[in-house]
Amino acid sequence: MIICYFTAFVFSCSWRNVDSNKEIGVEKMAENSSSVFGNDDLFMAYSNALEKHKNKENNNKVTMNPLFLDTISDDFSVQYLFKNNQELLVRGSSEESNLVQYFDTEIIFNLSKGGIVVLKNKTFRRHDFLHFLEDEDLNKFIITKVSMESLSPNGCLLELMICQPDTDHCFAYKLEIDHRGEVNIEELELDYSEDW
Repeated sequence: MIICYFTAFVFSCSWRNVDSNKEIGVEKMAENSSSVFGNDDLFMAYSNALEKHKNKENNNKVTMNPLFLDTISDDFSVQYLFKNNQELLVRGSSEESNLVQYFDTEIIFNLSKGGIVVLKNKTFRRHDFLHFLEDEDLNKFIITKVSMESLSPNGCLLELMICQPDTDHCFAYKLEIDHRGEVNIEELELDYSEDW
């Protein structure tokens, strides 16, 4: 069943390569992934996170569905895992929902260029966006969604949402990572007509 969901996700994702304007599909790199990053640790972490999400025992603790992506464009290779951080909990926003707790989330990112690892297990958490949320209590927010918007041999663009659970109080960000591993984060204007 898990393989069916993963396969459906993989084949439903596609985007345009900005440089060559040719269609790129998302694909699992199989053996190529192991040779680039040394092993399949990130995929194993995804499997474990998926199992924990499925077997959540306590109804007053909410977990997000983990997501794993592994793709390549020319000699540029990207992996990321969006998962719950099992150590941290965020409380619901209202008095009624204060009994509900949400596991914090994180994105673990791998990047290689020409077979050379540029970033390995770079972790993005809500605190990486603290300077954008100076007037907010960041402890009430979690990363709720991440998606890859573009991939080219020069870098990739992720978009993500940070939201306060049980509300539509959210912030959107563009996370650009170039082929040297340099990271640029920009806040996006939220378009509430889009389906996030």
